Order: sequence, then C-alpha cells, then structure tokens
Amino acid sequence: MSMDIHKTIHGDYVKFTHPTAGHEHQQKYAAQHLIVGNEYQIDKVVVHSWHTEVFLKDHKEPFNSVSFDNIPMFEKELPEITYPAQCSCGHLFLEKYRLSEPNKNGEVGFCWCGFCQTKLMIKPAQNP
Repeated sequence: MSMDIHKTIHGDYVKFTHPTAGHEHQQKYAAQHLIVGNEYQIDKVVVHSWHTEVFLKDHKEPFNSVSFDNIPMFEKELPEITYPAQCSCGHLFLEKYRLSEPNKNGEVGFCWCGFCQTKLMIKPAQNP
C-alpha cells in the first residue's frame, strides 16, 4: 500500500511506514522529525510534476509522499479529477489541490500558478 496523492486531503491521517523511501536528504529529515509507524495529520498535499510534497500538521517543512501510507478508514471514494497541465500564461501548474467536498458550484479542486497568481477551479472529470 502507498499514499494515494490524489485522494489524500487536508485533515486526513497517514502513517509513516517507509523511512528508506525518497532521496537520502529526505530520509534523514524524516528520521529526525517522525517516528516509524506513527500517524500524522495532513495539512496539505502539493503534487508536482516529479514528486509530491506532504505538509503535516505541526511541521513547517514538507515530507516526500513516498514515505507514507493512507490509513484505510480515511480512504475516500472521491470523484476523478483531470487537472490541466499548463496555465493560460504558459507556465505549468505546479500546485494542485483537492477540496474535502465539492463546493456549491460542484468544483472539487483547483490548480494554482505561482507565476501569474492564477487559481483555476476544477470540476470532476466527465466519463464519456
């Protein structure tokens, strides 16, 4: 089992189970701040093109998502999201977020372009 980066959201809990996953500097940082087998609450998950940062409650710096497993009782059946890759300004959307539940407009997530400060709201993917 591993952490599902697309279904894990703010407030969920994950378990630190893979202390040797990720790059060496990430392993060392995790070993200094986390205990193997302990559960931690998610503050936010930031999906990048090559890796995913996991920000935990009460920790300032992010951890690599490959170090964690979801806790089964917190896994959800959430709608599939298709995120656009590129902002209208031409830069890649490096930050992608999922809302804990759809808002009043039916939107379930958003992308953020740090370059032009654009927030693009996302609705669930439509099955043809």
